[in-house]
Amino acid sequence: MSKLDITVQGNMNRYHLGELSDDLKKELEILIPKLDIGSTVEDALSNLLFNDLDETLGPIDDKELSNKVSLLSEVKNSGGTLFDELNIFFQPMVIDGDNHVEIKCDDELVFRGTVESMLEDTESIEVMYEDVEIDTEKIRNEKIISDKVIEHKWGDLIKFSDNQSFLDSILMEGDASFSKNGWLIGDDVIKNKTYERKVEGVEYEKRLSVIEYGNYYIKYCLNDIKEFDLKKLIWHFDYGLYEYRDKYIFSNVFIADLNGIYKLDEYIENNDQKSLTVEFDWPIDG
Repeated sequence: MSKLDITVQGNMNRYHLGELSDDLKKELEILIPKLDIGSTVEDALSNLLFNDLDETLGPIDDKELSNKVSLLSEVKNSGGTLFDELNIFFQPMVIDGDNHVEIKCDDELVFRGTVESMLEDTESIEVMYEDVEIDTEKIRNEKIISDKVIEHKWGDLIKFSDNQSFLDSILMEGDASFSKNGWLIGDDVIKNKTYERKVEGVEYEKRLSVIEYGNYYIKYCLNDIKEFDLKKLIWHFDYGLYEYRDKYIFSNVFIADLNGIYKLDEYIENNDQKSLTVEFDWPIDG
């Protein structure tokens, strides 16, 4: 059994996708003329999330807080955070091409460099299709084992019976790219089913993105890998973020093993937060 560790470092963004309730929106609108927290609900929410809530709400006495902004008063008094009120369901990292990455298997260095250099020889299977024989055996597994928060599944059109039908069906869903250091596959092929359900279920006006920017140190880990091979890695990206961010490469890492395709566990080891902004939409609003 092998242990896989992938570390990524550098300045990058992290998205927190959730929804803004009508009650919280009304309370933020009440606070705007009373405090120096900006002129819009987005500005006010950014300010309250980034700064200390006790300090920011300090100029307003407790009685007025409890009478006029009871939800915020409750959060302040409980020692909680506003994040708890935003129903955050998806928190993708935005790993860019200039971020630094290291891949180790059983503590042996396998790759070190930028994300861009790691995938510099990546070619779309659509371009390679007639000129190069593409071996999909290492990743042609229907079973995807993801975490308890986000459910990932292959698209409904994907077929697994043989190499050719697998490639044909990927092109029916979208596209994928291949390199010596693994596959680059978006959420048009490996679907984020949790996101799809939210897009259908949450009203457009309530959709909200909180975007953190900072210097991050992230680890992607998985133990008990039976057969490690760089070509079994899947660097998974979100098409909505791809359209928003010029240098964006991936958010999640999967590896194909004997019994399925496993999502690596993600740990944020360090984050020197530099800014926080709020937008009233999601990267894909469907």
